[in-house]
Amino acid sequence: MGMQRLFLQALMLLTTKLLVGMPATPPISLIVFSYDRPLQLYSFLHSLQKHTTGLQEIMVIYRTSTPEFQAGYEQLWQSALIKQSRVPVRLFPQATAFGPVSTTPRTAPNTKLPTNLGTPAPAAKAHLPNDFRNLTLKALAQAPEYVVFAVDDNLVIRPVDFSACVQALATTNAHSFSLRLGKNIRGSAVAGELNGQPQFRHFGLPQFETVPNLPADMLAWRLDSTATDSDWHYSCTVDMNIYRTKNVIQELRTLNPTRFTSPRFEGDWGAQQRLRRHGQRYLCFTESKIVNIPLNKVRPESSCYAQNIDTKYLLQLFQQQYYIDLAPLEQLQINSPHLAYVPTFVQFDIPNTRVAAATIKTAELKFDREEANRR
Repeated sequence: MGMQRLFLQALMLLTTKLLVGMPATPPISLIVFSYDRPLQLYSFLHSLQKHTTGLQEIMVIYRTSTPEFQAGYEQLWQSALIKQSRVPVRLFPQATAFGPVSTTPRTAPNTKLPTNLGTPAPAAKAHLPNDFRNLTLKALAQAPEYVVFAVDDNLVIRPVDFSACVQALATTNAHSFSLRLGKNIRGSAVAGELNGQPQFRHFGLPQFETVPNLPADMLAWRLDSTATDSDWHYSCTVDMNIYRTKNVIQELRTLNPTRFTSPRFEGDWGAQQRLRRHGQRYLCFTESKIVNIPLNKVRPESSCYAQNIDTKYLLQLFQQQYYIDLAPLEQLQINSPHLAYVPTFVQFDIPNTRVAAATIKTAELKFDREEANRR
């Protein structure tokens, strides 16, 4: 009995040491914004599952304009991608013009609705100006020490360990960590549009600085608030930058609520913080990890290029269980955070089902201006 007791004591001591030495989940959650894009959102979440580690939670703030798009999101929530997700997914539906959104998740336990957040009004009228703002601030209030924003047309195409990003931010006291920048980013492929074609705008790399203990696959530079034409000197963006949550909450609370109604708040946020962030340190990997594929415009008045693929056609593809094929993008050498790229589509977990871009009918690529004007 004495030997058995000693063995059990030794086993408990060893187990305790192993548990103490195990790395904790890094204190970082992701908030992604989506509007009438279940196919793009599915593709983004799939890319997160494939290429990232270290996220504590994913929060989805989404809005729909019709019951058909709402049904598309319901299809997403019930998919194997969500049911088998290793990262919990929390849903924050915005109020709709056609009625209340169900607050009962119909998926596995890893997908959940907050008990006191994101509940739409019982008789939802038109889109409420502060609905988006309130949900964003409440989601941030639930986030841990760090948060990363994303939009539904982002795709992760290179491996990312979020714990490494958080560690770098903590040790260098940098303002934020960008996943869309790297030495390969030399311009913007969708900076403008001429005769329906994208116009590339070149910009140079910043002056990188040497920072003690910064990993070799990471870069550091100082923000130049005068370089307004370079993606390297955007002070704030929702294209997968990692921030300290408490700073984001403080800054976003000061934004004009009437302009804080969609992810476009990043423009006012960046303008407000540009001078304050001048000279502050920013971080990224040596090679960018994500890309933004603008398949259609959220803002029809925007001067930036976006393909005119009808959101209703993309919804039809998603109803047939198609999403964006990551494989070709993973092989691309990109030089811009945004790509004028027509993807191929592949069905959920079914090989050899790719739909080439050439098979998409021209009529189905026409942009629905009436739909866009309602946004």
